[in-house]
Amino acid sequence: MIVYENTLSQFKRDVRAKKLANFICAEYESAAGKTASGEMRYACKYAVSLMYNDLERLGSSASPSSGVRIDLEENTHATHLKFIFASSDQSGFRYCLVGLYAGSSVRLTRADDIVCFQEGEKRWTTVHPSMLMRSFARQLFRGVPDEEAGNVTYECAAWLFDCIYSCDTDIITDYNDQITDEYPVIYANDTDELLDYIRPVAGGEGGIDALHRLSSIETLSASRPAVDRNEDQLFLISSITNSVRRGRRAWYIIEGLTGTGIEDIITSVIEKLMNEGKDVQMLDGDEKPLGQPDLVVINQENGGTLDQLEYANVGIFLCDELRNPDLRSFEKDAVLTQRAEERRTLLYISHLKQNVSFADGGKGMRWLVNRLQLASIRREDYDPDLYRIMLVNSKVEFFTKDGQEMAPVTLPATVTFDPATGMITMQKGQKKGIFNALSSGRNGIMILCENPALKSMLRTEISAVRQRRQQIRSFVSELLNEKKDPEDRMDHLSKEIEDVVSKNDSKYSRMVMNSLGKSAWGKLSEQSRTWLISALIVYDTMRQYDRMMDFSGVCVQVSKACELELKRRIFTGFVEYEKEIYGEERYIKKLPDECLDNPEGKQSGNARLLTENKVTLGKLRYIMGLDDNGRIINRLVWHEFDGYARNRLLINNENPYMEMRAQMPVIARIRDDYRNRSAHSHDVSIVEARECIEYVITVSRKLGVLLDMFKS
Repeated sequence: MIVYENTLSQFKRDVRAKKLANFICAEYESAAGKTASGEMRYACKYAVSLMYNDLERLGSSASPSSGVRIDLEENTHATHLKFIFASSDQSGFRYCLVGLYAGSSVRLTRADDIVCFQEGEKRWTTVHPSMLMRSFARQLFRGVPDEEAGNVTYECAAWLFDCIYSCDTDIITDYNDQITDEYPVIYANDTDELLDYIRPVAGGEGGIDALHRLSSIETLSASRPAVDRNEDQLFLISSITNSVRRGRRAWYIIEGLTGTGIEDIITSVIEKLMNEGKDVQMLDGDEKPLGQPDLVVINQENGGTLDQLEYANVGIFLCDELRNPDLRSFEKDAVLTQRAEERRTLLYISHLKQNVSFADGGKGMRWLVNRLQLASIRREDYDPDLYRIMLVNSKVEFFTKDGQEMAPVTLPATVTFDPATGMITMQKGQKKGIFNALSSGRNGIMILCENPALKSMLRTEISAVRQRRQQIRSFVSELLNEKKDPEDRMDHLSKEIEDVVSKNDSKYSRMVMNSLGKSAWGKLSEQSRTWLISALIVYDTMRQYDRMMDFSGVCVQVSKACELELKRRIFTGFVEYEKEIYGEERYIKKLPDECLDNPEGKQSGNARLLTENKVTLGKLRYIMGLDDNGRIINRLVWHEFDGYARNRLLINNENPYMEMRAQMPVIARIRDDYRNRSAHSHDVSIVEARECIEYVITVSRKLGVLLDMFKS
């Protein structure tokens, strides 16, 4: 999955700000629907910092406007980052692909295309890095049109960034020269060679254009039927065939959802071995094999059991995930492990990763339709504008739609919709079945719905979702074409934003409410709710449209909501309190100068109060008499504000100073990092926009914390 795209200069800024590793993990969590482990977080931080340090060595030979893209690939044993450097000029587009592979040592196994990595006590086997990079390159550039082949060039290498080269661990010269010449393996103590690969591309201009072109190449690639195998699939094919060829006893337990390539693995293995004259038998039910086959394939779905592995020198047991949702039950099966050890048989247990992962959540009709219609956006090889969803009337139509790769989904009568509550009801396992089908639909899905009421609602909602998407895309297009500064653009489009919010799926309002908390949500003004929801919509839409654009509009929306809520409590509420205490004639003289439009008129009685829309986040500290760290800089001003905070503003009013002091750095960060930066001429990257959303709304929920302090 793509987790980052931008210019080289922005990449360096994000690394120096220590934001990139967290952003990568957040993108992974968003796409995979699960939490990034501590090990993954550390690995991303470490790998990114190593690449940054090496890029710094390029110095002035690296162009700030060259492009950088990072892909993340998760497999059974590890998570890899792949960097793509991109540039372009009149002669065409240039790319440099670098796969990063961890491990302090690596050695060849008896199989030429399988290597063994080791990191401390941890060991794992995988396909040779050159072979992995060849597959990755084929997948990326399969969509280059023939007439453009001469205008698109790329180089590709694997970087073992923790492995020191030695003659004993040299997997470069001991492997097929034809592969390693084109896809070399570079060790940690030979990074000069790595820089030689990167320099020609990183030194060019036009990185954004080159990354856009790569995206279109991948879209075309997805429309061309071909087999693209990931690391787990390549490893299993190589390992199984080599075990059979070398007469080695091995049992393989393979589990995976639809779309993870199980059928492709088995078909490829059987085809290769049968062409070599090997005896391959697929057992049905509990039958025994005839004679002594070279390979036995057992399918749990057809009634196969683990006991049948006893008949095989090399055996494959295909596991039904719905019956065994947790593969760790096999890994912890002492009897199975002991049985393999007694027979001196190697035991491989593999859970193939899905091509796409969906986060569970929601039970309503719009949740279902959005999952069906929009889930494909998480797959980088899909073009969401070309992905189709359609209702069919019979299963016959599943196989008569122009032969296109569209996933068939059957919603049985047990999947129902209750118009009164807006809830979808499913039996256990049905939701997973829908996701399984989606993972294998490249160009779209066809839905057969047996429940008449649900079918009618689906037809209406599918049309509504499509219209909402078109409206949001039009909004983003207009946003991009506006030449005004970010805040003016958002104000100019406020009507369009509100229309999008009012008609868009309520998942965004639920996200804001659940993140901030119901109490804080209840204290928000309608305008602030609109701004916060709009920020999430704009972020998601711009992210899908183009990760490399200016995300200032997102931070403008978020910070304006914070500013509005804070100044209504710290300025407007304070002014009203002072008016009650001192009366119309005296209260202005008691206010700090920052509350006045002309403070010099205080003594003459001609001072005018600022209007609320002229009060900014920057003025709030002076209205309270505090600095950004919460220290008192004007005791008279704080004494006046203290009475308001104690009697009217704060829920916990025993020590107003400590309450406000703790929040001053938060207000300062929102002001400096998000409000000021986005409202002026600075470009805001997707990394900074996501950080803004997480800091203010979701993860840290700082706006919720602030509102929780206040009585209303």
